[in-house]
Amino acid sequence: MLRRDRIIVFIDSYMREQGCSPTVREICANEGIKTTSLIHRHLVRMEKKGLIYRERRFQSRGLRFTDKGRAYVSEVKAAE
Repeated sequence: MLRRDRIIVFIDSYMREQGCSPTVREICANEGIKTTSLIHRHLVRMEKKGLIYRERRFQSRGLRFTDKGRAYVSEVKAAE
């Protein structure tokens, strides 16, 4: 599974369990990496592809899925 796919599935699972989106550091911890810049780049790419958007008023927990993003999560989960 691609890192992007692991990240997006983690975000979905976290949101379902916790009721809010994970922070970049929590995504890093899940991926086993220390640098936040790598995750940030993935999030920017996902945002450009229209999979997620970020609510600026909720700085660290502002990730939200678009309809396209929800469909993509379903596709990735079905392919597992």
